[in-house]
Amino acid sequence: MKVILKEVDNYNDANVQVNIVSNHAITLISLIMTIIIIIIIAGIGLNLALGENGLFSKTKYAAQETNKQTATEKINLKITSAQINTYSEEQRMPTLQELADALCNDKEIQYVTLESQVANLDKITVGNATSIFTKLNNYKYEFEINSSLQLASIDGEKINKETNSEYVSKQEYDELKSELNQLKNEIKNSNIGFNKFEKVIEINKDVNNAGGKYYFTTDSNTNRNWNEEYFDYDSSKGFIAKKSGIYTVEFLGHTSSTIADTLKLEIKINNEWFEIAGRWNGNSTGRIAGTMTFYINAGDTISGCYTAPSGPNHYYNCRIFTFQ
Repeated sequence: MKVILKEVDNYNDANVQVNIVSNHAITLISLIMTIIIIIIIAGIGLNLALGENGLFSKTKYAAQETNKQTATEKINLKITSAQINTYSEEQRMPTLQELADALCNDKEIQYVTLESQVANLDKITVGNATSIFTKLNNYKYEFEINSSLQLASIDGEKINKETNSEYVSKQEYDELKSELNQLKNEIKNSNIGFNKFEKVIEINKDVNNAGGKYYFTTDSNTNRNWNEEYFDYDSSKGFIAKKSGIYTVEFLGHTSSTIADTLKLEIKINNEWFEIAGRWNGNSTGRIAGTMTFYINAGDTISGCYTAPSGPNHYYNCRIFTFQ
């Protein structure tokens, strides 16, 4: 303690005063800088949390989208339920009027109308209308259902099938295929009015030595047979379904080529392609085959393609069946 006092005594009063002021000034500047930095960090944090694209906004948006998706699934489930009930009893799809009646009798449905945003608790007469509007009790979204019994819009926003299409992994595809085959077997063995297949389309062609793509609705020298009760044929579009229902496609391709090229079987429903079977870098002869089951609406078009490598003895056969 004495040593410190002695060292201080070696300075004059002026120097002591200067040192005191200087130390206070440095401390004050540091404090101001710290406060400024804290304010900046707080502003950034608030913006991230409360801004237009902030955490809270994104959380709210995600919750709304989840709620909307849940409501959409509920409506789709009710449409599917009405289709299954009618098909199991009468082997046909319900009309838009029958769907509207079923929804009106559903306690979870708030209203079914012919005009958007016009609540109506009574049953409606669809007549020549091409769509109906409905809303669930506990959800704010209004759904438009068209005459094909598909969702056309949600709160006035049209549903684009192409932009909303989802891709599945091979594992998911295999699981879906297994479930479809199981469902097909259950329907065949059930007691709901039909237990056999009826062949409605058969196409076959000898490709010979030429590789390439062969579209079975447009290529010449192709054998086409179809049941006119179920399909019309248009050389530019393909086969046009007359009846809605469940259809199973069986597609087989054969090659004697050992060239490691693509061998593929595809079916096109309207504008969407589905791969039934395929082989890449095969280096082996033999055949590929596959089956796939679809629900097809009246007016839908069906076509297909066999992709063959160069080589001898190519042919394909495609058969389409429906439940009876």
